[in-house]
Amino acid sequence: MGRVITAVRNHIQSIIRANKRFNNYVIATYGDPYRRNVLKTRNAHQALAFLRRVRPHGGGDCPEMALQGVRDAAAAADRNSVLFLFTDASAKDAHLQSSVASLLSSKNIRFFTVASGNLCGRPGNVYKSLATRTRGRFSKLGNAYTKSVMHFIRKAVSGHYSFSVFPRNAGELRRVMSGRCGCRVVRHYKCRGGGGKKPKPPRKCRRGERVSFRRRKVCSCKPVAPRPGKRGSLIFVVDDTGSMGRVITARFNNYVLGTYGDPYRRNVLKTRNAHQALAFLRRVRPHGGGDCPEMALQGVRDAAAAADRNSVLF
Repeated sequence: MGRVITAVRNHIQSIIRANKRFNNYVIATYGDPYRRNVLKTRNAHQALAFLRRVRPHGGGDCPEMALQGVRDAAAAADRNSVLFLFTDASAKDAHLQSSVASLLSSKNIRFFTVASGNLCGRPGNVYKSLATRTRGRFSKLGNAYTKSVMHFIRKAVSGHYSFSVFPRNAGELRRVMSGRCGCRVVRHYKCRGGGGKKPKPPRKCRRGERVSFRRRKVCSCKPVAPRPGKRGSLIFVVDDTGSMGRVITARFNNYVLGTYGDPYRRNVLKTRNAHQALAFLRRVRPHGGGDCPEMALQGVRDAAAAADRNSVLF
């Protein structure tokens, strides 16, 4: 979750500047054992200071007390909010699912999960159920997509995208960010010849009036007209346990090492294991005549092809 936390920390100011839909921010962390840690604020500096204090703690076992964090964040939030849960673990407190679903529904809070890792070898059915009941979504996107996910959130809070197209996978993320997603035609009915009120079901108007309608094309990737005034909270709930420690404190997820010369022979290693990376470097020996120039760009090409998105290359 390190890239998620880093993305929230780095992008929350731009999210606030772009925000046209939410009144405040709620940030919460959770772990096992659970300790309530919730901040509600309109102040970007307070939110950033809170995020800087997030450090991994606990044994990092799996699963974690995710729903208690969701419950406390939702309790602090306003009505008509959206909640993003960032986790790599399944819910240890799944017995709270019904009460959490009721709380989210009663406050009209939409529940979105951004999952990484293998969720303790479970499919994440608790999170999927909460998303379904609250018109949210369950997304399993790797850490390499964190920056793009936060970019989507920034565009969504500014009214450029509907949260209904929050990407569930990398393919949907690419389609949404390129503006290629579904449209539908919506009919708006009115009673003509009277007060112009909407007809009551089943679309019956008073005597002397007639039902009329107009069609409107609605595309979920197109701008969403915000309601007058800001409403609700934008909520982030993040796992800060030891299982997330490597990712919380890390800048990069893995290492790619490559060598090159003339003639060029591909020699690339990609690994998360520091010992493997060091062993690879120890095996590097000079060879060939050492003429000049060398096949540098072939080495760059093969290393870049093996690397994740959002990387740096030396």
